Amino acid sequence: MKETNLGLKMSLWPLIATSAAQTRLAEAESSLAEAKKQLADQEAIRSGDERNYARVLERLKPFQEAVQNAEKEVEQREGASATTLHHPDRAAGATRAPTNPAGHEMSTPEN
Repeated sequence: MKETNLGLKMSLWPLIATSAAQTRLAEAESSLAEAKKQLADQEAIRSGDERNYARVLERLKPFQEAVQNAEKEVEQREGASATTLHHPDRAAGATRAPTNPAGHEMSTPEN
């Protein structure tokens, strides 16, 4: 019976990994939305001491960088999520030995 439980646990691992990848993607998308909101809020503010537009750009720069970083994070998470969905064994961190066309594992030469 232990074998069955282990087999069941192992068969659920790709689903758990997929769920975790989707959760990380949702978190990254939420961070991106928050960064965009903060940037929009800052762009709407125009104080009287910022008569020079360069000062406005300087004030907005950290918010623009936060949006760029969040966009990169979403792109990375989308890629990880796609890999998880199409290759669940890769998401689980499994490594496989090379296989021949018949699907049998091939031995690899040792260095």
